[in-house]
Amino acid sequence: MNELGKKTLLIVDDEPDIRDLLCDALVQKGYQTVSADNGANMWRCLEETNIDLVLMDLYLQEEDGLQLARDVRARFEDMPIMMLTGKGDETDRILGLELAADDYMMKPFNLRELTARIHA
Repeated sequence: MNELGKKTLLIVDDEPDIRDLLCDALVQKGYQTVSADNGANMWRCLEETNIDLVLMDLYLQEEDGLQLARDVRARFEDMPIMMLTGKGDETDRILGLELAADDYMMKPFNLRELTARIHA
């Protein structure tokens, strides 16, 4: 948690519109946000900022979000991770939850539900 008592969320998504939407909505809900469009920028954010939760797209351009989530879990064991995806089926969700994620939401998602899950 930062000095203002706000939790900091890292949004990892290769779609600028989704990143902007999530950042704006979550700031309005009282969170601080940082964002990354790929794995390299995600790692930079994790090194430079005290992150409380990672929201990550499962399917990034040229990168596997599930593998990135596993790597985050290996390095930051207690880091909460929520996977977001517009693709995938039940098997993907189960694999994501079993291997790395604490929660999983399909795009398009309801912002109220997303913020409720983040708060929980």
